Amino acid sequence: MKEALVGIRSRWAIASPTLFQWAGIAYLIATPIFFLTLNVRVAFSSSWVYSTGFDRNNIEQRTGVPDEELNRIVDEFIAYFGSDDEFLNVQLYGHDLFNTREIIHMKDVKGIVQGMYILTYIAGLVVVGYLAWGFQRIGRRFLRPALRRIRKAGLLTIGSLATIGSIIGVGFPFFFTLFHEIAFRNDFWMLDPRRDFLVVMFPEQFWLEVTLLVAFATMAQALLLAGGSWWGLRRLQSGDTVEGGAP
Repeated sequence: MKEALVGIRSRWAIASPTLFQWAGIAYLIATPIFFLTLNVRVAFSSSWVYSTGFDRNNIEQRTGVPDEELNRIVDEFIAYFGSDDEFLNVQLYGHDLFNTREIIHMKDVKGIVQGMYILTYIAGLVVVGYLAWGFQRIGRRFLRPALRRIRKAGLLTIGSLATIGSIIGVGFPFFFTLFHEIAFRNDFWMLDPRRDFLVVMFPEQFWLEVTLLVAFATMAQALLLAGGSWWGLRRLQSGDTVEGGAP
């Protein structure tokens, strides 16, 4: 038994550095995913995002529904995404607001949103797990490599989002359609504003603005990461200089 444990520890000691390098790569990938999906979650759960989008796109005038009722409908959307209800059931003046096609589409949307929630947790575990593993391996000596990795993750997030965001922003209608074709296995997302209230309430411009808001929020967080880690590295270097110059 003791020999088996020694063998396992020996193999782990050999494999650990390589696995830790792969964990560092996973950290770089997980960081933008974590912040991006987290901001999507916040957007879907924020009544401010909905109401601001409605004001900017004149949804009250487009739908003929007063702001008070629109806000109530938004509250029901938010509650639906956080509930176990399979189907969305919203009433307006005693009648169903959405038809069967729209309700099925919202069921599909809820599945994607909840999948994104799970992705947030997984990415967060990767981020925390990598940092915890690093400090467990070498203690305080990991602080400097950790700050470098955090800075790199922040800069990578900013660069990738700026590039992808610029491309999507220029051709948003194309990418908006492409996303729906990839994400949904049916055609219930193909709604007609002449008969489907959902696309009148949430026009394409609304989603463009939400997408930009999520992208800018994620880039701002990444900038804080990169800036904070850069400042931390400067502090460490200043401390080394002071210690090195001490008599």
